[in-house]
Amino acid sequence: LGSQPPVGSQFIFYSDAALNADSQLEIRTTQLTDPFGRDVAVRLVNNNSTARTYRITHQITPTDGDNPPWTPNPTAPSSRNVQLAANTASTQSVNIRCTAPTVNETAVLRVTATVIAVAGSPVSDGASAQIEIPIRVIAP
Repeated sequence: LGSQPPVGSQFIFYSDAALNADSQLEIRTTQLTDPFGRDVAVRLVNNNSTARTYRITHQITPTDGDNPPWTPNPTAPSSRNVQLAANTASTQSVNIRCTAPTVNETAVLRVTATVIAVAGSPVSDGASAQIEIPIRVIAP
């Protein structure tokens, strides 16, 4: 936020709420324990002259010592494929939950996008890009 996005092979960007002064996404405990979890938006960009298919995956890792398990929402996939036409972009979301979050608990959400097909033809060594989103749990 507040700076130019990276250029080159980068094709996935954070696209959710503004981060706090410590560069963390603040998420309320009630959002994390909701049966539907909390969606976090990312932007997938295809600046190429041909269509690309990307596999988006995510994982969340606690950064505090004694954290309850963070999980993707069981009804939301932790991996999915997204096809983008040439020179297009799409906002996607990844979903997270926490069974018993505590205020000020922290974690890092890692979202990875990997090119798995170009112009409909599968590729085995497609480019991959990852973003890391620091999270802080706040009061309900």
